[in-house]
Amino acid sequence: MISMTSDGCYLDNDVVLKTCAYGVGADLVKMSTCGTLVPAILALAKYTLCSTVRRSRTIVDQSTAANQLCELLDRVRLLEPTPDEIMAAAELESAAMAANLSFDAGESQLVAMLIARNGLVFISGDKRAAKAISEILPELERRLACLEQVMHTLVTDLGLDPIRRAVCREVNADRATAICFQCASPQVDAAAVQSALVSYTNALRSDTGSLLVEGAGVSLTKIA
Repeated sequence: MISMTSDGCYLDNDVVLKTCAYGVGADLVKMSTCGTLVPAILALAKYTLCSTVRRSRTIVDQSTAANQLCELLDRVRLLEPTPDEIMAAAELESAAMAANLSFDAGESQLVAMLIARNGLVFISGDKRAAKAISEILPELERRLACLEQVMHTLVTDLGLDPIRRAVCREVNADRATAICFQCASPQVDAAAVQSALVSYTNALRSDTGSLLVEGAGVSLTKIA
C-alpha cells in the first residue's frame, strides 16, 4: 500500500527522453502516478529536455518526441531542490567521484530529494547512475525502477506491436532496449521480448544489490 506521506515518483531526464522518443511519455506519467499525485522531474529539466529533443541527431521522429514531451511536461510536477538538498547532492557526487562512478548533478539532486522528501521510487533510464547509487547509498532499498521494467509494463499494458514499432524506429535511443525487442527479426512474440527485458533487469539487479524495486515491471500498488 502506498504511504499517504510519500512524495510519489521521480523521473530522470534519461527515462523521460527515451519514452518520449518511443511515443509513450504520457503512458510513463500514467504508470508513475500515485493516486492523484503525478510524478515529478527537476524544474531545470523542462528546458534541457526541450533543447535535447530539438537538437537531437538520433531521434528519427522528432515531431512525436516533441509532442510527447510537451504533454508530459504539462502533467508532471517540477521540483526545485532546497539549499540543504543541493548540499546533500554535492556530497553524493563527491562520493561517486571518489569511487570513480558516473553520477551527474541532476540525478544526485533527485536522489537527495527522494530521501529528504520520502519519494516513493526513482525511475531512471541510466544504468550507470543506478550502479553509482547502489555503491554510495547501499541502504537505499527497493527505491529505483529501471527502463527495462518500464518497457515490460508498457508491453503488458499496450501490447507488443505499437511499442516494438516505436523502439525499432528509434533504434538508437537505447541499445539494450532495441536488442530486447529484436529489431533485426521479422517476427517476435511478446513473451520473448519480456523475457529479454527481465534478463536485462536481473543483470542490473545483480550489479546493484537491493536497489531495484521488486518484479519484472513497475507496479506502484506493489511498492511499499
